[in-house]
Amino acid sequence: GGMGTYYAQKFGFDPECCERANLLYPARVAAVHREYIAAGARAIKTNTFGANTVGLECDGADVDEIIDAGWRIACGAAGDGVSVFADVGPIPHEENVDHQPEYRAIVDRFLALGAENFLFETFSSDEDLHGIAAYVKEKKPDAFVVCSFAVSPDGFTREGLPLGRLREAMERDENVDAWGLN
Repeated sequence: GGMGTYYAQKFGFDPECCERANLLYPARVAAVHREYIAAGARAIKTNTFGANTVGLECDGADVDEIIDAGWRIACGAAGDGVSVFADVGPIPHEENVDHQPEYRAIVDRFLALGAENFLFETFSSDEDLHGIAAYVKEKKPDAFVVCSFAVSPDGFTREGLPLGRLREAMERDENVDAWGLN
């Protein structure tokens, strides 16, 4: 389930800063993970959807600290039989900026922590996903990579891409193990 949305509803925290809760309120983040597990979840995702320098308006060291804490909290809550997915959301678009280096830095951080499962979620385009999925598999060939897209009821992303085109692109990408919608 949604981490930021649920966290904000439960604790009244600004969803734009949900990732900072890994540092400020780790017990709250762990409580959300445990609720999902108690409800039957066999996989949880780190509280790191927006952990990037653009979204958080911070430097890479701050992002690393948030990712480290998010990983530690999720692994601590998971216990036996529950998988932890490194959760990566889209980096907000900036004109003429290639975000692949930052995506690679995020993936490298998670890999150094021991991540084996990756969720790239709520993307509105596959543009960045092919390169980053290939990077994950190059670094850890047995990693499990999931990509998900935000598609409106009319079948298009906010960038105007049709679901059919995304489906075809994801099914052709040998580095993507599963894909879906959220």
